[in-house]
Amino acid sequence: MKHSIITQRLGLFLFALVLVAPAEAESASDNEGNYFNIATKDNWQEFCKRVKSGETALNAKLTADIDLGSNLTMVGSGSQKYSGTFDGQGHTLTIDWNTGSADGIAPIQYVNGATIRNLHTKGRITSSGSFLSGLVFAAFGTNTISGCASDVTLTSNYKDGPCRVAGMVHHVNKDARIDFTDCLVKGMFDATMQSGKQGMGGFIYQQFGTCTLNNCIYLGTNNATHEFSYTFGKNANLKNCYYLNACGNAQGAPITAEQLKSGYVAKLLQADRTDRCYWAQVLGDMPDLYSEADKAKTNYVYYDAAKKRWACDDFRITDDKPQPIGLDFTAAKATYERDFTAGKATVCLPYELPRNGFKVYKFSGGNNGKVYFKEATDKIEAYKPYLLTADGTPQLGGENIQVKLFDPDAMVTIVNNHVFRGTISGMDNATAAGANAYILQDDGLFHKVTAGNPAVVVPPYHAYIVHGFRGAKQLSIVFEGETTGIDGMTDGTTVTDGPVYDLQGRRMADRLDDNARRQLPAGVYIVGGRKVVVK
Repeated sequence: MKHSIITQRLGLFLFALVLVAPAEAESASDNEGNYFNIATKDNWQEFCKRVKSGETALNAKLTADIDLGSNLTMVGSGSQKYSGTFDGQGHTLTIDWNTGSADGIAPIQYVNGATIRNLHTKGRITSSGSFLSGLVFAAFGTNTISGCASDVTLTSNYKDGPCRVAGMVHHVNKDARIDFTDCLVKGMFDATMQSGKQGMGGFIYQQFGTCTLNNCIYLGTNNATHEFSYTFGKNANLKNCYYLNACGNAQGAPITAEQLKSGYVAKLLQADRTDRCYWAQVLGDMPDLYSEADKAKTNYVYYDAAKKRWACDDFRITDDKPQPIGLDFTAAKATYERDFTAGKATVCLPYELPRNGFKVYKFSGGNNGKVYFKEATDKIEAYKPYLLTADGTPQLGGENIQVKLFDPDAMVTIVNNHVFRGTISGMDNATAAGANAYILQDDGLFHKVTAGNPAVVVPPYHAYIVHGFRGAKQLSIVFEGETTGIDGMTDGTTVTDGPVYDLQGRRMADRLDDNARRQLPAGVYIVGGRKVVVK
């Protein structure tokens, strides 16, 4: 009887073990497509072990960002080259490897007929050896690498020749082929020895096979010399590829930091493809591979494949941070917060806007101490300078706003020898003073900017007057024949609402009452657009 019970319990245990075993395997495997899922450092180590044990065609996916730290575990080996499909799914593999004098270091060491896509690598590799790479060490056979980004700092202390570092792949074997599509390198290459600076590759260092690169960009930094160093790879076939800083010999098309920050280059890299978004960015930052999760970020521009246009879900501008714009896009929501306590303001907006709770005026000329504005009945046009008036806070944003590519020609209105000019980037005090600029202040007048006052600037998205008569200290505004500037003079014996300014445009008091008259020095002041004498 006792033996029977033991037998039954053993049977139940074995049955339970059979049930549990597939569940454990399922945690690291995806039956659909037969992928090995990598969510932890342990999963990565297991994957590397299985490849080196002979499962070279094992497909894998990253299902989370992984930080390997100092754990040096690489995919593949010289005898067991990886030949499967590795899908990073946009996740990042972070490393911090100090390898001593070891050579041939990269997260994926050897490939032969592999497909690597959507993998981001980040961190650093430091070695007194050479042959370092941010993604793959050596490639054999026919391989594809797409949607990958390498942001790895490669530091080599090698002293016996070129350091031989590469952003993507160090060595492409004879008769091997790699097709790169939509890839990005932005790490730093640092050779600490002079001889080491002679050999670096922005994407590929040793190129003995065939390499094609489509829609790729090199944004890294390096201290390479021209000997044996190439921005993308020696004899590489390039199509629609760009660089900010060359790595040795320049390849591809050069672009500027301003173009990168504006979205212009992201649009170039997207090219004419309309099936989905490949490249996107936060305006003001650098272009990057598209991420669905980033769409909620402020000023993130991306290609909306459903509507066949560039878009931004949350576009915001402020007076303290100019926003470079290098492409047309539709903002689902546009916001511009601005203080309108004075009731008047100059604007120069990067988008079209219907009139809503404010009046719009175009510059129509000037005469001695006056500048003239004529009411505009149509919408605000992008990049044109305007003067607005409003009783409250006007709505300078909205929904489904058409944001336009920067147009410097639209920012200037010239009438005779008077100029009304908008600015998107703003002007500091010295530049504004040197330009003979007049800016609108709280008293409703345009005051000449004088040097030596760093706080007096022209903020982004404002406009200013360049007056033909340099002697004027301030300019009054005329709306359709009604002057709101300095007309007439009073003796200052009555209480006057509105801020009190001296003739240099400095605010001296909130209102001209008995207390203000006792404290103000005798002289002429401007209150409510009129000259007032305080005795």
